[in-house]
Amino acid sequence: MAQQTPKMVRIKVEDTKEVKFMPIGDCHIGASTHDPKTLKKVINRALEERAYVLLMGDLCNFNLKTSKGSVYEDTLRPADQLEEAIAVFKPLADAGLILGSITGNHDKRPSIDSGISAMRYICRGLNIEDVGTSVIVQVSLPDSTWNIFAAHGAGGGGTYASKAGKLEKLSLLCPLADLIL
Repeated sequence: MAQQTPKMVRIKVEDTKEVKFMPIGDCHIGASTHDPKTLKKVINRALEERAYVLLMGDLCNFNLKTSKGSVYEDTLRPADQLEEAIAVFKPLADAGLILGSITGNHDKRPSIDSGISAMRYICRGLNIEDVGTSVIVQVSLPDSTWNIFAAHGAGGGGTYASKAGKLEKLSLLCPLADLIL
């Protein structure tokens, strides 16, 4: 599969010299390891601090018959995972704080089996943009501009060297980025 050209999302801040930005991802709603209390705390903090949020993928777990994980390990059915994700992130979307959502490897699972895009469904439910697999967030402050490149990736890597190698590969996709997530 060819690498998609990253979409650009712009934030322009004129009245302050700082902006708060919180990437949120790998929530795995529906997984037995999902921690809804911690996710709620993170969302409440973003709301309190008026932080812009980029959803970084794998919002839901989506264990299917064809997945690596077992469908019996999930605590919610895939359809319920979608509805829960919309309900959980709705306050951020209603506040206009979500910049968009990146598609993660778990988010692609329903599409592989059925052609239905889970991320597109979530984004429509939140009225936010599905930015695909990567995005450049350009933050313009009164005295500077920052470019943040974000992609979900897959397979965490077991060593620091493998993680550094993956980060280096990401840096090649957007060499002018000031920050890579």
